[in-house]
Amino acid sequence: MSWYAELKRRKWYCIKGIDIIHVYKKKLYDDWYSSLTDEQKQQLEEYRKAKAEKRKHEAKWHLQGLE
Repeated sequence: MSWYAELKRRKWYCIKGIDIIHVYKKKLYDDWYSSLTDEQKQQLEEYRKAKAEKRKHEAKWHLQGLE
């Protein structure tokens, strides 16, 4: 917990209250995503949907085990 408090105190990653690390990661992702073809974007969406469905199914399975 003290490392988090120190990180918040220093705010070394913020410039005028903007999280530069987050902005940079978003820019890199946006550049990468814009370089994909429409087919690759569709495959990525299908992959994300399948992954979310799997996560939902596993969560439901784990919750059934708690009962």
